[in-house]
Amino acid sequence: MNRDWSNRDRDEGRFRGGNDQERDDLREAHFSLAGGPSVLFDAVAILLGPDDEEKVTSMPQAQNFLRDAFVHGKFIGHALANTLFERSGLMGKADEGCFDLGLVDDGDAMADFIAACATLRHWTRSGLA
Repeated sequence: MNRDWSNRDRDEGRFRGGNDQERDDLREAHFSLAGGPSVLFDAVAILLGPDDEEKVTSMPQAQNFLRDAFVHGKFIGHALANTLFERSGLMGKADEGCFDLGLVDDGDAMADFIAACATLRHWTRSGLA
């Protein structure tokens, strides 16, 4: 998967990325951690780059985003987010609804994550709220 991390606005906590591999066009994703709850999404992917890990994991908004996604049974794909799990109080609680996608897509991790998302929620995690 091609990721261009050069087009991010660090001051507002907005991150954009895209993939032009499949369709020969770039589809941008925009989201602000400062004001968007994870409840708006059926599943979430938190894909941090090495340069962003410390900044994002120290943001209370990012911690709340992950905590809320976890408690609401969302499937969570992540890369370089172990520190975020720790700072969110979720270290050691990652379950089969959390997918470590890594920095390089081997094909299997992303396919497993997308297939799991078809069930909408990781229901065995319910009751944590």
